[in-house]
Amino acid sequence: MKLSDLHPEDQKLFLEAFTSNPEVIARQDEINSLIADKQFIQAFKAKQELAKFQDEVFQNWVKTIEFRAEKIDVNKSNLPQEVKDKVNMLYVVAFMGCDLIVNAVVDMNDEIKKCDPDLRFEIFDDLAALAKGAQEKLNFLNRNSDYLKNMIWGTQCDDLYKMCQSKAKSIMRKNKELKEKQHE
Repeated sequence: MKLSDLHPEDQKLFLEAFTSNPEVIARQDEINSLIADKQFIQAFKAKQELAKFQDEVFQNWVKTIEFRAEKIDVNKSNLPQEVKDKVNMLYVVAFMGCDLIVNAVVDMNDEIKKCDPDLRFEIFDDLAALAKGAQEKLNFLNRNSDYLKNMIWGTQCDDLYKMCQSKAKSIMRKNKELKEKQHE
């Protein structure tokens, strides 16, 4: 995972924590001093080292979060069974929602490419990227779950996607009918 894979707000939080670290502040001061002394090559090398250090810190941060997430197993917790069942159900709902978003964005672009192979509908790319990131997190959590290990969920997602398309068509049709009635 890269820092750029995070949601912008999460990137900002990480960077604020990183840049407020005394070691990072000292390194940045050193870079500024090198630039002031017109030692641009050394400053460039120091910036590269700082970027490498930032990546290392980020990767360690991700590993720590993943390690903590691996320890969380709702089914082994002391929560009431009804809460466990609801959390597991919502886990599947979240995964299906992500799958719907990614598929819808891919299908939009596939439709557009039929008419113009160079054209892309980019307005939802960030949403699709966010959904893909969420799917990756859910896949990570799935290692401790049996819910998504079989193929039935894929079929269910496909059915839900078709149902959502049908509902969207119905909404569009009803909207059109309302507009026509308003213009009469």
